[in-house]
Amino acid sequence: LIIYELGNVFWKHPEIDADKAHNFIMKFLDLNIELMNVHEDEEVLREICDISKNMNITFYDASYIALARRMKAKMITADERLKRSFPETATLIRELVSESA
Repeated sequence: LIIYELGNVFWKHPEIDADKAHNFIMKFLDLNIELMNVHEDEEVLREICDISKNMNITFYDASYIALARRMKAKMITADERLKRSFPETATLIRELVSESA
């Protein structure tokens, strides 16, 4: 999902032209960060669908929850509802900021 997030950031900023956006995304991909394609993993896709329907959250948000669980990682969010619904998975960004202060 990070590629879509990056793309949306560039879309929201008209001062960044298509060439700059493309170059940045390609440099990001060159970092060789492990990315997971949820479309290719039926088990993750099933979990996303289950979370979305059972917890009444967007497929998009459910994707982050499912991926965080799969990677045994915390999902950082500003969404307090997600934190309440998934306290074992979600961490509020303001909690991290206050911990580091």
